[in-house]
Amino acid sequence: DSRLSPQTPAPVSAFHRLALPCHRTARLLPLAAPRGSLRRLAPTRRRSPATARLHSRYPRNFGFLVRDALKLINWNVNRAAPRSKHSRGVEIVRRIERHSPEIVCLTEAHPELLTGGHKISAGIQESPRKVLLWSREPWKREDTVGDARMPPGRFVSGVTHSVGEVTVVGLCIPWERSRVKAGHRRPWDDHKVFLEHLAAVLARAPAQRLIVVGDFNQSGVLSSRPRPESDAARRAALLHRAMPHHVTPITFGRECCGLTTIDHIALSADLSAKPLEAISNVHGERELSDPRRCGFVADILVRGS
Repeated sequence: DSRLSPQTPAPVSAFHRLALPCHRTARLLPLAAPRGSLRRLAPTRRRSPATARLHSRYPRNFGFLVRDALKLINWNVNRAAPRSKHSRGVEIVRRIERHSPEIVCLTEAHPELLTGGHKISAGIQESPRKVLLWSREPWKREDTVGDARMPPGRFVSGVTHSVGEVTVVGLCIPWERSRVKAGHRRPWDDHKVFLEHLAAVLARAPAQRLIVVGDFNQSGVLSSRPRPESDAARRAALLHRAMPHHVTPITFGRECCGLTTIDHIALSADLSAKPLEAISNVHGERELSDPRRCGFVADILVRGS
């Protein structure tokens, strides 16, 4: 009833609100409430301050479970074998599962490495794939091409549901010697072509709830004393131009095991992240992946929520 004041408790029934077990604050929105009919729900004595803030207004998407944050993991697993005895894959999966992520981006990964959930992937061969996106919730509006002029098998995107609808773009930007051995390209040619056409693809992506993640094959750091004639400076400039103005990388310049990482996460302006957590790529006396490719865990929030 629109006549209810913010201090008047909203009617409570099984139809209006369900208590759902969840490892972080969540709620099922009232299915019967007309859009805009109730602006606020009065906090009760049993609610924590965090829950009261989350319940302070109805989100836009009625009828969906809305979380206050999503947990994302990004990791290049360097072709780790899926769950075979004593393989790197077993330990990688154990470390991923320990964080209970909603979304995972793996590059250079076998699809069988992650079970359950929902997966979309791209690559030239069936396994391993260059880039794989996994989500607890189904994907829709899937795209494994991006732009036909981009080197194939290195782009995937889809929309899943977590903090509302979220668009995730997974990338495995070509490395220095992509297709060089076959005589088709010179060093870094595929890398530059990919970035040139990626800019147009990302410009068409939604401006909100957008995550760009994967293996960028460069640190993303612009030198304080750039040499415009250097190839490294041109590649860094291409990468920065490929990112829309409303998308901010949160891992450029981050160190992993003492080395600057080349695997990255970028967020649209309406999203923010808590301090990142690194997943070590060291297990005993061996490495789970390349030294510059430890995993990153990001708790992503919607600004203002």
